[in-house]
Amino acid sequence: MANGHASENTISIFGGPGLKTPPKSFTSEVALAHNELRSETEEGSKEESITIPLSIQEAALEELGKPLSTLVPTQNGLSIYTVKKGDTLSGIAAEFGISVKTISEANPNVKRGIIYPGQQLKLLPVVGVTHVIQDGETLELIAGLYNVDKEEILAMNSNISLGLAPVDETIIIPGATARKTITAASRLPDLRNYFKVPATGWNQGELHSKNAIDIANRCGTPIYAAAEGLVINVNNAGNWNQGYGNDITIDHPNGTKTHYAHTQKNFVAKGDYVEKGQLIAEMGQTGKATGCHLHFEVEGAKNFLAK
Repeated sequence: MANGHASENTISIFGGPGLKTPPKSFTSEVALAHNELRSETEEGSKEESITIPLSIQEAALEELGKPLSTLVPTQNGLSIYTVKKGDTLSGIAAEFGISVKTISEANPNVKRGIIYPGQQLKLLPVVGVTHVIQDGETLELIAGLYNVDKEEILAMNSNISLGLAPVDETIIIPGATARKTITAASRLPDLRNYFKVPATGWNQGELHSKNAIDIANRCGTPIYAAAEGLVINVNNAGNWNQGYGNDITIDHPNGTKTHYAHTQKNFVAKGDYVEKGQLIAEMGQTGKATGCHLHFEVEGAKNFLAK
């Protein structure tokens, strides 16, 4: 140091001795290291202070709330499938090992094979059809309607037994094709010689719901037992009764049943044993009936009055 001035190679530090100025290369390396450290610190700060936009958070939560699959199992192996973009009936059928016909028959809302994203389809675990149990149906009758062994129906449906399940319960009929009322009834045995015509009147001969026909005549026309058997149900209340109104059901020794509905007056009681041709009621128009007539059903055999 000369004349109180620092040389070109020194710097003054308040409170300390003077130091020589570091070489330029040293200064550059220190500056570079300082910049890298500052950059890393700033990046760390940014990561700690990042805020995810609310819209993205809501979208993520919405995705978490969605089912993990488009297939939702229900009962007896029956599933509900939500159609995705690009799906076709044939593709879905191939994926689940069933036929297009099985899907179509189980989903009447599918028109001409057209499906759309978001649509829900009922898928069966096997080739077959679904059947909604109706009042008075037995396992034997249902098996006969679809020409399927009743043991196969029992094996497929854990919710039923030999006593069947509640009315309106949906079951799977494995290996069956679509049920057609006339076609299904035609598979039943023809026991026309076993039965007697239950009433006089006009019979159009058209087979309708539950293997039934209608015989129209004046109210009060006698109704007779079509065959001998045990009366297992009688309704005299004159109420709606699922549309039947007053009715009678007879269980016959050969395993069939006959059902007489819309009666005006009944002459038998539950537990009575009646003979073939015995007077059991009068024709009426109770329940869902247009005009006086007899709604006559046969369960377990062909309705011999169908034309």
